[in-house]
Amino acid sequence: KVRYFDRDTDGDGVNDLADAFPLDATQSSDQDGDGYGDNQDGLNPDAFKFDETQWAAQDGDGYGDNPVGNDSDLFPTNEDQWQDADGDGYGDNTDGQDGDQFPSESTQWADQDLDGYGDNPLGFKPDGCPTVNAFSTNDRYGCPDSDLDGFSDPDENWTIEDGADALPKVGSQWIDGDGDGYGDASDGEQPDAC
Repeated sequence: KVRYFDRDTDGDGVNDLADAFPLDATQSSDQDGDGYGDNQDGLNPDAFKFDETQWAAQDGDGYGDNPVGNDSDLFPTNEDQWQDADGDGYGDNTDGQDGDQFPSESTQWADQDLDGYGDNPLGFKPDGCPTVNAFSTNDRYGCPDSDLDGFSDPDENWTIEDGADALPKVGSQWIDGDGDGYGDASDGEQPDAC
């Protein structure tokens, strides 16, 4: 009688009964049972040998490419990004490639002048002056505000008629209805008596 208890079909030194891959000489074990081998130098290696829901991370960032597995990578070809909390397509790692400057606001992702207001003109609190680091907040966001009253200084694209500060050098005034150089706020500096 011939018994095959010690048969080693692929010749890797592990008998077929103990070999998870009896036809692959480069793999013999599969600790998590996902069908990918534990030998990183063999064919079809498992990058996550203790997690049956993940086996590959093509960008090498430690997050798996299987979108329905544990710790999945939403950006499988970008080693700098793996998650996107607000779902806008830009990764939460702000310092990495394609990073989101506003990881919890889905309508903004870029801020080229780094003033805290986003460059998307249709998004939440859009930067009225996206190339200038400034901090106006009332009539438009992120534009120069010389007197720090929250209203932006007028410029060629945004005039007093649009809502810019009529008195950009007087912090307690921003409206001058009759254009005489005195502000409409009666309790402000240089109030207009008429």
